[in-house]
Amino acid sequence: MQLRSRTVGSASAKKKVISNTSRSSANKKVASSARKRTVTKKRLSAKKVATRKGPAKSATSVAIGTKEKGLDGLMWVVKSAGSSRRWMRVV
Repeated sequence: MQLRSRTVGSASAKKKVISNTSRSSANKKVASSARKRTVTKKRLSAKKVATRKGPAKSATSVAIGTKEKGLDGLMWVVKSAGSSRRWMRVV
């Protein structure tokens, strides 16, 4: 820490004022490192995208009871689900 003194006012008063020069540079270092921390963003990891297991066709585009091989390699059948249709795995 470096201290510097100087006289202020008239020669008869001779008041000493001590200034701390290292404090201002230390504040700049802290401020710049704090700024870097706030600017740095976490990288988001890529999430796995769920792939469709059933056939690529829409179940509403084929008749109820239609059997097809799904994207997972198993057999799937179209069944009614309320007022719609959906692919159900054949057991």
